Amino acid sequence: MPRLDKYSKQRIERLKELCVKHPDYLMQDLAEKMGIDVSDVYIIIKSYNLPYHWKIARHRC
Repeated sequence: MPRLDKYSKQRIERLKELCVKHPDYLMQDLAEKMGIDVSDVYIIIKSYNLPYHWKIARHRC
């Protein structure tokens, strides 16, 4: 899948929605739900300043 498709407005909005509805999801969980790589989830979250809860992800075992 081309990188441009991964960063489409629909994907960004879907990821934002998941971040808001499921604040306890790790990036791996989000990547699985979105069907994209974890690295792409990280890039989208950082680039578009999405509401991801970094502290929860760091301390969850």
